[in-house]
Amino acid sequence: MTVIEVANGSPEFDAVVLLWRGESDTLGLMPRGAFEDAARERRLLAVRRADVVLGYVLFRYSRSRRDASITHLCVARDARGHRVADRLFEAVLERCRDCYDIRLKCRRDFEAANRLWQRLRFTAVHDEPGRDPSNTLTTWRYPLDELPLLRRLDEQTTDDRLRAAIDANVFFDLDDAEPGSEESRALVADWLSEFVVLQVTHELFNEINRRAQAADRERQRHRAATFPVASRNRDVEAALETAISTVLPTASPNQLSDVHQLAMTAAADIPLFVTRDKDFLAVADRLHELTQVRIVRPFEVVLRFDELLREEAYRPERLFLGPAVRSTLAVAGDLEPLGELMHRGQPPLERRTATCARLREMLAVPDRLELRVIRHGDALLAAYAVERVDGMLRVPFFGVQHSDLGRTAARHWGEALVGLAVREDLRTVWVDRAGQRVEEALERLGFTPAGDGWAKICLRSIGPPATLADRLAEVASTTPEVSEIAHRLADTVREVSSTTPSERVAEVERTLWPAKLIGTALPSFIVPIQPRWAKDLFDLELAQGTLLGAVASTVLNCENVFYRAAIPAVLPPGPARVLWYVSNAKAYPGSMAIRACSQIEEVVTGSASTLFRRFKRLGVYQQADIRDLAGGDWNHPIMAFRFSKSELFSRAIPWDEVQRMLEAANGCRNPLVSPLRISEQLFFDLYRRGVGYGP
Repeated sequence: MTVIEVANGSPEFDAVVLLWRGESDTLGLMPRGAFEDAARERRLLAVRRADVVLGYVLFRYSRSRRDASITHLCVARDARGHRVADRLFEAVLERCRDCYDIRLKCRRDFEAANRLWQRLRFTAVHDEPGRDPSNTLTTWRYPLDELPLLRRLDEQTTDDRLRAAIDANVFFDLDDAEPGSEESRALVADWLSEFVVLQVTHELFNEINRRAQAADRERQRHRAATFPVASRNRDVEAALETAISTVLPTASPNQLSDVHQLAMTAAADIPLFVTRDKDFLAVADRLHELTQVRIVRPFEVVLRFDELLREEAYRPERLFLGPAVRSTLAVAGDLEPLGELMHRGQPPLERRTATCARLREMLAVPDRLELRVIRHGDALLAAYAVERVDGMLRVPFFGVQHSDLGRTAARHWGEALVGLAVREDLRTVWVDRAGQRVEEALERLGFTPAGDGWAKICLRSIGPPATLADRLAEVASTTPEVSEIAHRLADTVREVSSTTPSERVAEVERTLWPAKLIGTALPSFIVPIQPRWAKDLFDLELAQGTLLGAVASTVLNCENVFYRAAIPAVLPPGPARVLWYVSNAKAYPGSMAIRACSQIEEVVTGSASTLFRRFKRLGVYQQADIRDLAGGDWNHPIMAFRFSKSELFSRAIPWDEVQRMLEAANGCRNPLVSPLRISEQLFFDLYRRGVGYGP
């Protein structure tokens, strides 16, 4: 028997899905997309004998929280009793060895499964009711370090699941076995409860009160009491109701309740409102503009919960709607509020007095250390301190507000710190322990836990894997704090070859950004972009040459989105590198040149309305822009690609030089009016000229 990582599109992947379908009554609903995400992220393992898949495990882990969880562990019926489950669990242990523990939830009436967890030395630590009141879920824990059990349980109290308010129709669907309710009932699959928490609003009780039968009303009230109820903010609700009433009808009591439910959802800062109501869905985009609540059908939550969870953790539109964002140096009066950033809403790393004492010491050495405060209007949003030590950008303090806005800020300024290190040619960024909110953001930005902090190596290098591995070995020898990380990354880089899947290459490059690997399967493109979009998406220099400047919300973004015509469909759906050619415009000095490089994360083709709704949280495009691109037809197909890791060149490559290099490489010039795939060698040459350094 062999344990393998299951790849998308492989025979083993199809076998895993087939195995799940045969056991779905026990395992619950799991969309194919969730398996695809797990395979892409190397979290789907299988045991294979010859060409037969005997079982699989789908797991998750978080380096920031240092915990892991098993979503599925399934063994084929004719392979049970042969220690297949043991082999799968051993493989998970190997991949999660840095975690505090591994957890899972299992229904108590699944006796064979519960015997397995006990045999594998899990400990049953908690019971909770399932969505079906007749079922009880037991949480099983496998400890991996010396932290006491009760301390680990206490640290799990922060709930970072995706919050979704359900409307009355969905609520009643969950109690209904009639045709048409299946879509809603998929929301209460046991496995989904780990990632999504369903909530109700106070207005639901008014809708229950309109039920005809007294016994039914009482039963529904008991059901509603099993859901978390959204908190109230009546002043905010009143203002929102006025705005929502301009879009939704209010002629009947039920319609008025619809307005109240959405207003309550928005006032409680719940990001999703789940409904099957056609009136809601027909005006979802307009309501989103008014409330910043995404209105989705139940199946969207089930099929896209991973994506929705990622999106809600990073929504830059929140930062730049309403009050201005400004950054200033900290003063003595900021110390107590700054301490609050580290302590509120997450397990404390130290006493509050110790945090304030550290901050006081930082203020005392302004010549060596800079402590900056970021405010959103009058509210304290984030703060960080930086100093330069032996080729390292050290961040001894980094805290953000206890809110979804704070999580977005953590991504923003975490990326900004990496960019600062790259500009100053510092090879390592080190962030001291900063608490769960910041550390989750650092994990997504490619940082790795190291000692009492988080580290990211930033190599200004481009070349074959062997060259980058040598550079990493050099970092290991000169920077003891990251020696282990550098050696581990060097081993990873040496495994990259021309046959390594592009998704894996892109993952390695994100970790080592701005380093670039040559001799891989990752495709490269030159993509033309109009100056008016380039200045807002990534090019501050172009923006400074205009009267309006750049739109702050996107110049600072970790991610952005660019839209273009769906034809020609040159770009692949997966990751790629892109060199941005800024097309000619007299109003923008510096156009007609390649000015930047980015990583394409994904390319999606679909109707204009669908893509705008999906990616509105990113980018600078307004509805009118997308409608114009689609020729006024919201159903017309267009292309969107989400990109990140943008790097503005220190030396723009002008049109004539680009054309000479194209002719030398391809034997002909190109007008660059649509995306052009180029060879890796040409990408190498253009990139080196743009950034102005050698291998």
